[in-house]
Amino acid sequence: MMFVNIFRRIEVITEYQSKVRAACDTSFLYWHRSIAPVYFSHVFNNPTLAPNLQYFFAGLADCHHQISLMKHLSVETDKLAMLEKDIKDHFEEEILVPLCNEIETDLRLSTHSHLQLDDRNPLKFGKKNISALLATPPIRFFDSYMDIKKHITHYLDSTFYNLTTVALHDWRSYAVMRNLAHQKYGLQMIEAHLPSQTIEQGIDVLEIMRNIHVFVSRYSYNLNNQLFVEQSSNNKHLNTINISTLPTLLGLTEQVS
Repeated sequence: MMFVNIFRRIEVITEYQSKVRAACDTSFLYWHRSIAPVYFSHVFNNPTLAPNLQYFFAGLADCHHQISLMKHLSVETDKLAMLEKDIKDHFEEEILVPLCNEIETDLRLSTHSHLQLDDRNPLKFGKKNISALLATPPIRFFDSYMDIKKHITHYLDSTFYNLTTVALHDWRSYAVMRNLAHQKYGLQMIEAHLPSQTIEQGIDVLEIMRNIHVFVSRYSYNLNNQLFVEQSSNNKHLNTINISTLPTLLGLTEQVS
């Protein structure tokens, strides 16, 4: 009986590594990868579970073994690329995009809090604590990394820059949003370095010459900036003409005439 127990212990020791490897093998997730969007949506609605994302992606990485067993595939790397793209698309759709939209909306509402807005009291309606999602370290998936914080920062930088170029008169609002993003969420935003005003809108000099009396009555001369500025306008922009461009434009006008 004593020898039987000894042999059993020896058997356990010799098979220990293989049994642990089999118990920890999560390659079965390849056949159940449809749960990925459901899991990502659950994590987004419960941000405290964000630290577990790295373990889920580590489990998906074991799918490499299942793919390598598929003999009918001609190129194994193609199947891995398809799996990686599928999971990343779900991750972006269920976590990254909603998170970017939620942070952007919060920044806009905070910036325009002086307006008549709906009651946003978190004690009444509750507010999702997304700090755990932003604090998640870069997640490795196969040979690439996914950084939630960096993705959101890039999204906000691009959005604020593009919208500022479209409406330069709102540059101050987006500057406030950048500061709020840093204070509330710890995002290192990049300054747009766009001008707060625009000059040289490309007014037709021929039109000015034909209606010189209208130009004289509607424009004033700014001595400091050396340009003509429209006194009033029906929109949010004022037309300007830089004095340094007038000689060139007038020279071209003479040649055309």
